[in-house]
Amino acid sequence: MGVYLSKLTDSLLAIQFEYSGEIVTAIKLIQGRRWHPAEKLWTIPYKYIAISQLIEALQNFELHVDSELKAECPQLKDLKTTGVPQWNRESKQKLKEALQIRGYSIKTIKTYSSHVERYIMFINELEFN
Repeated sequence: MGVYLSKLTDSLLAIQFEYSGEIVTAIKLIQGRRWHPAEKLWTIPYKYIAISQLIEALQNFELHVDSELKAECPQLKDLKTTGVPQWNRESKQKLKEALQIRGYSIKTIKTYSSHVERYIMFINELEFN
């Protein structure tokens, strides 16, 4: 069963497939996804984070990408992309431990953590247009 991905507008990607509850459940995990009943397709934002989530959610399905979109979006050229960095409790703890080992002060660790968190949020919001 294939999932077809194409560019709908400059800010939206279209996802079409033959109905499967598994695929619908996977797509519902993507931030900003939306169902369009009249066109019978799903849309996701044309953003780095949404594409990463799509690749991760649909890794068990065959993903067919429109050739124009594949040429335009470097993330889709090689679907083995690991995705965007996530900033969670585990990542924050690893950074904190690494900085403590190097002897950084608590205030410096907080500052660095804050900068890394803002940078990752920026990366997650990148658009490809």
